Amino acid sequence: MEEWQKQLVGKWILVTHDGQYDAWMKLKGVSWANRKVAAGLSAVKDVEIAEGVVTHTYTLLKMIKVKQTLDPAATEPVEGSENGDRVLLLARWDADTCSLVFHKTFPDRQLVETMTNAVSEDGATMTVTLTTTSKGGQSVTTVDTFSRARDSKRWSSG
Repeated sequence: MEEWQKQLVGKWILVTHDGQYDAWMKLKGVSWANRKVAAGLSAVKDVEIAEGVVTHTYTLLKMIKVKQTLDPAATEPVEGSENGDRVLLLARWDADTCSLVFHKTFPDRQLVETMTNAVSEDGATMTVTLTTTSKGGQSVTTVDTFSRARDSKRWSSG
């Protein structure tokens, strides 16, 4: 495993978001209160890597928790669930941008998402860029910045 891949491991706390969540939720058909999200978004991201397999857990507003376990070496999507929706998942390491990229297809909603998780050179922040595109071509991109939690365990080889 490359050193930049190891930097993703740990607990991350949302610092900033770009305010596009209302548009994102509308595109995804999410029914919960948009105002609450816009007024005080809180999110935690946990990333673990064991034997090349990535476990990615995302908790939003302490209400929604998504846990996905993927092998970036896999060539076929894995079927799973995200907030009650069926989803096909595929993850890839991108050495050019030093990031982990998730490709998600929501066949019942006819949506496709690409989520790129990139850690800064010093390992202190993670930028998550999420682009959601509908079958009709409507697209919303959100960009979040996370900081490593103080009590976060970083990668250790032993």
